[in-house]
Amino acid sequence: MNVNFTMKQLVTESGFTFQLACERTFSCCLNENAYYFLQAQKKGMLNEKDKRQRFKYAKQMKRQSLSNPNFWKKDIAFYLDGVSFVYKRNPLNNSASPKARVWCKQGEGLQITAKGSKDLAGGRRLHLLVAIAHGKGVILREPYEKLNGRFFSQFIRDHFNLCFAAAGPKTNGQHLFVMDNDPSQNSRPTCQAMEEVEGKLHKIPPRSPDLNLIENVFHLLRHD
Repeated sequence: MNVNFTMKQLVTESGFTFQLACERTFSCCLNENAYYFLQAQKKGMLNEKDKRQRFKYAKQMKRQSLSNPNFWKKDIAFYLDGVSFVYKRNPLNNSASPKARVWCKQGEGLQITAKGSKDLAGGRRLHLLVAIAHGKGVILREPYEKLNGRFFSQFIRDHFNLCFAAAGPKTNGQHLFVMDNDPSQNSRPTCQAMEEVEGKLHKIPPRSPDLNLIENVFHLLRHD
């Protein structure tokens, strides 16, 4: 069973009923096996090192904004990220599932993401790599099956020059772009591919999707 389940689903699929025991009994049983009804986490939680890096980055960007207030609009060519859409096989069941809290173990699912999987509980996932540019909107959307270093390095060679051209000339004269810190997107083969297309990554701190413009756009789309 997926971690995103209700107590009623657990009892039903286990072959029990609430006539045999109350909800509190089932809850205590889960707790004894290290499962708790916790706040859902989609990204890894910030540790102390991450917080120091965010603070350092904030000071750096404050200085940058004072000297160049249009940095995010005029200097960054495009913002790139992967997004997934799920085709629901059981929309009614999914809508009844808890959103803010899920049954899971402490730290479960925070180290490994599911970007490479297509099938999941309740639906099938479509993966897209999307690039947006200020004043241009979406300049690239490409489906993919599994994101790894080999695929992404070839993706850079096939698409980055087109993205830089579609974004238009920038004031700094560089091919500057923003993406997250996914290991497959920062491996040695991908760095070599970036050099070949003369691309330069503007790095943001780890586990900081709020600092990436495209992540905020996706957030608005999901809640529209």
